[in-house]
Amino acid sequence: MKRIRTLLLALTLLAALTVPALADVIWEPENSFFKAHQAECDYVYDHRYEAQTNAAVCADPSRQNAVGTVPAGETRFFEWLWTDAAGALWGYSEQDGGWLRLSDFRRLYTESIFYAEHADAIVDEEGALPLSTERAFCSYTFPGSGTTTGARFGGPDSAGLDDPTFRYQKTYTDEAGRKWGLASFSGRYHIWVCLTDPLDDALPATAPKYAGEAAQTPPAPAPVEPAEPTTEPTTEPVLPAEAEPAEQPVDGPGETQEATVLPDAPEPPAEPAQIEHPDVPAVPVEEVTPALSVWVLVAMIGALAAVSGILIAVLQRKKK
Repeated sequence: MKRIRTLLLALTLLAALTVPALADVIWEPENSFFKAHQAECDYVYDHRYEAQTNAAVCADPSRQNAVGTVPAGETRFFEWLWTDAAGALWGYSEQDGGWLRLSDFRRLYTESIFYAEHADAIVDEEGALPLSTERAFCSYTFPGSGTTTGARFGGPDSAGLDDPTFRYQKTYTDEAGRKWGLASFSGRYHIWVCLTDPLDDALPATAPKYAGEAAQTPPAPAPVEPAEPTTEPTTEPVLPAEAEPAEQPVDGPGETQEATVLPDAPEPPAEPAQIEHPDVPAVPVEEVTPALSVWVLVAMIGALAAVSGILIAVLQRKKK
């Protein structure tokens, strides 16, 4: 029985080793055009786009045979880009199962662009912020995004934790003086918490909507001059004994004060001109060895089969 438990443990460990081997392989679309032109395609990371018009989905961008449409305003995520003979850039959409011309889209400002633009301001600084047992900390995709991740830290359930803290590895201070902490999990998942105000789940979005635009700076509120206080009589006038009180008008004019004059509010910043979406520079594919990962996977599967055979033989001996 002890030998069987050992064999089962070995099977479990071998199965766990196949997970990182598969994770290192870059995803490749099941598309006939991609398979025929893979050497001409460029792999990119974190490229999200918003359709500026009804964009046609093509199974083969070289022939532009439309098989569907992406309505204006919808967003798509592209990992593989291809440039045609005329210099037009195309992106493959797994959601639609086809290629879309990027000139019909505008690239959205995402986490990877934030890292590239603020690399010098993101510093290595480890620390731990004690959690609140009353309310959970709110996390964001990146500072200034205004988009929460849904991950929460703390709250009433954190009272019994061995380490009731939010641990971060990097920090960033934004233009408003707010300090942010970055926590990375498994080297792939990045979560930001505003260390200055970790409970606020409605921090303003200051990052631009599209790549290449200036950051959004909300205008400061116009100063309001305080109104001068008015004094009202504290005692009623004494009427003569035999005189009847005069009838008071219901809506008669009373004491008036000058209206407070507010300064003209600053004109809002002009909307950025809608320009044609520029071609996104191709990002070279990092040198990967999918073939090596496949051989490793095959070797692991063979090891699993061998161990399974040994396990079956042991069980048969037990029965005899």
